[in-house]
Amino acid sequence: MTQHAVFDIGSTNFRYALATSGGEFATPIYTRKTPCEGVVDRLLASTAELIDQADGSIESICIATTGLVDQKRGIIARFDTRMGVRDLTNLDVRDELVDRFAIDVYLENDVNAAALAEYYFGAGREYTSLLHVNIGSGIGAGIVDRAQLLRGEDGFAGEVGMITVSEDASLSASGVPGAWEAYCSGEGIEQFVIQKLKDEKRETGLDQLTRFTANDLFEVARTGDAVAQDYLDEIGRYNAVALSSLLNVLNPGTVTFGGSVPINNPSEILDPLEDHVREKALVPVPPIQLSELGSKAGLLGALAVCTHGRTGAGERISR
Repeated sequence: MTQHAVFDIGSTNFRYALATSGGEFATPIYTRKTPCEGVVDRLLASTAELIDQADGSIESICIATTGLVDQKRGIIARFDTRMGVRDLTNLDVRDELVDRFAIDVYLENDVNAAALAEYYFGAGREYTSLLHVNIGSGIGAGIVDRAQLLRGEDGFAGEVGMITVSEDASLSASGVPGAWEAYCSGEGIEQFVIQKLKDEKRETGLDQLTRFTANDLFEVARTGDAVAQDYLDEIGRYNAVALSSLLNVLNPGTVTFGGSVPINNPSEILDPLEDHVREKALVPVPPIQLSELGSKAGLLGALAVCTHGRTGAGERISR
């Protein structure tokens, strides 16, 4: 049985497992916290752990990671850490792993990989083109059209979190004022609401929290808190501005959403899109749905990069 070591490395969680070419997991999916330093060391140790558990040899090491990936050099040019923590640069992933284990290594941005996973294993199987949007600690997207992943000249395509959604531009992400990610990502929601509470003097249950997180906004809004609901409405409009722009440029057959924010709060994220996107989209609005793969999308995407992404084509695998 052919097995692959698959990794999904986010700003918060570091997931890994053994998987077969058909998309079945041969080990549990292990989840650790992503170290702010020592990402390559964690990769080396986790690969050795999987090799010890493998039934036979491992054909490849497949990595989906947050940040900017330089596939030609096999490095993570910029690894996205959490807001307020210095981003890591030029992490030499491929050479370190090949030198240690003598196994082929495939490296891809995590959201690009998740888009491939949706195209081959998930909700995109019946469509020619797919847009996959991930809203977690940050915001990114992967675009697959006719089995080809859109990578761009340097392999950095899909950084849609930098789309400008606010003319106010008092908040920024990665130095981009008014960026979508600054208002609607998990960490963006935190800074957006904290600023709103400082600027406004409205009675709300949000004021009672000693330490605010994005999840608190959704929970307080569900209690009927008018201020929290207003903030969610504003976030919904920002999401619609960005998504309608993407639809007009890309004309995808379907849109899937992944990441902790929509997965944990599907109605609060997807329902406003249904209300607002049609007002702004020139092209036909495609089905907009939650990822069918959930938290497994990154790992299956890493696998798809190896089994399908090398040539940009391959048979879709039925569930």
